[in-house]
Amino acid sequence: MKVVTIGTYSQAGLAALADATYEQRRAVMDEIYGSAGGRIIEYFFCDGDADFVIVAEIPNRELVRGMRNNALATGSVVSLKNFLEVDLAAVTASQRNARDTFKPITT
Repeated sequence: MKVVTIGTYSQAGLAALADATYEQRRAVMDEIYGSAGGRIIEYFFCDGDADFVIVAEIPNRELVRGMRNNALATGSVVSLKNFLEVDLAAVTASQRNARDTFKPITT
């Protein structure tokens, strides 16, 4: 499954970033994701509401939550938003199955 992560560094994270090259940061991120059974597809820094974006493949949804918790616990980031890939065919099948059960509230 794929996940997109958008993050913002803390002041300490930004200060530490000044002493690292992109290649060094990428190597660390590749190691973190790889040790958890994942793989980074894209990793880049950006200008705007976030400092970086990661597109990765991961083995399960729970891994995202664990990695998020660890990243926030380090204090190097203050915000992480994850967007998980979904199987649209499964979503729409569930929607079709449920729509006969869910009825509008009438007065």
